[in-house]
Order: sequence, then C-alpha cells, then structure tokens
Amino acid sequence: MTLSIEQFIERFGKHQSFEFDEKLSRRDKLSLFSQFAGWAVRGVRYRVQFKQANGLVLIGSGVKIRYPHHLRAGKNFIIEDGAEIMALSIEGINCGDNVTIGAYSSIMPSSYYGRNLGTGLTIGNNSN
Repeated sequence: MTLSIEQFIERFGKHQSFEFDEKLSRRDKLSLFSQFAGWAVRGVRYRVQFKQANGLVLIGSGVKIRYPHHLRAGKNFIIEDGAEIMALSIEGINCGDNVTIGAYSSIMPSSYYGRNLGTGLTIGNNSN
C-alpha cells in the first residue's frame, strides 16, 4: 500500500522521486495521504476559478481566496491551512512553479473595500 501512495504523490505532485521517511509508521503515512487527498479535492474545486493554473493545486482547510479570477498559479501551487488571499488588484497575483503560501498567511495587495487598488504581486518559482 505504501508504494502505491508514493507513486500517486510522484505522479500527481510532479515529484521526480518521492519516498516517505522510513521512520514513519504505516498509520502516519496513511494520515499524511488522507490530508494530501483532502487538499487535492479542495484544489480541484478552486483551480477552475483561477485566471490560470498550470499544474497541481493543493488547498488546506480554512483557506479563503477572494477574487480568485485574479490569481495565476504555476505547477505545484500549495496554500496551507487558514491562509487568506485577496487577489483583487490591477495585475493580479502571479505565482510561479513550486510556490507555497504558508499557514495563516495573508496576501492583500488592495483594500477590502474596492478603494486604492494595488498593482498586484508576483511570487517567483520555488518560493515559500
């Protein structure tokens, strides 16, 4: 079973070689996979709303994305639990490949009230 989980993550996570740490128990591996699956389901739901998404999108629980049609995501885009993104801005939010938005982060290039639109934000490849 562990081998099939690792193959799933390699294939859908676009990792060239993925292996769980050998010290993890089978139960821990299944728990991690369950979390990954939940994040993937939320990612599928959100990605159709994005301006563009080029690869795997993983979305943690409690994430809020306002104006997702102003958000571009590269390959392997992860938003961890509780993060909030308000993407309304002139040029939107543009994320490169392998970008992770950390848990409980807030990204707001503009005010909530439609005033003072910000230019936007570009996050480069391999950024956290």
